[in-house]
Amino acid sequence: MLVRAVRRIGFGEYNASNFLFAETAVDVVEAMRIQAFVLDCRMPLENWPGAINKAYDYAHMNHRPIRMFLDLKE
Repeated sequence: MLVRAVRRIGFGEYNASNFLFAETAVDVVEAMRIQAFVLDCRMPLENWPGAINKAYDYAHMNHRPIRMFLDLKE
């Protein structure tokens, strides 16, 4: 199962309370032994669909949940 979650974090975020969750979200998920990937401004937006497809294939092939965090703010 591929689970996609949107994180509100980055230079454009104005709500400081979002950072409390977003900064630790990947660590929390990985502590539960669930693999996590992050798509953010370091990867060009046009490459996101391919990365999401690869994460889905990886989850399906390994029969394990994968959490993909999508950072929509720059």
